[in-house]
Amino acid sequence: MISFNALIGQARSYAVNSVNELWHCDCFFLPRSENYIGGLLAIDVFSRRIYVAKITNKKTNTIKNAFEKIFAEARATPIHLGMDYAGEFVALSGETSGGLMM
Repeated sequence: MISFNALIGQARSYAVNSVNELWHCDCFFLPRSENYIGGLLAIDVFSRRIYVAKITNKKTNTIKNAFEKIFAEARATPIHLGMDYAGEFVALSGETSGGLMM
């Protein structure tokens, strides 16, 4: 029998000592929504608190505004921000003015 971790890769472990030290984030979209509704999800690894901001596309300014809403709701910014290597977190050429560069 294959364990779940073998199917998805080895789980990572982090040494986190306080709130807002490390957040992980990703985008999601509802598959059957008529208006292409999704969200930016951010999770504080230490407290396991979840923040979500609604988005309608993956354009740089949309993602940037979603992060600003999440930081305002949390009243904090993380020291480290972890994410996958998807394109929504890197400003595309032509969208670099005011874009989110990480």
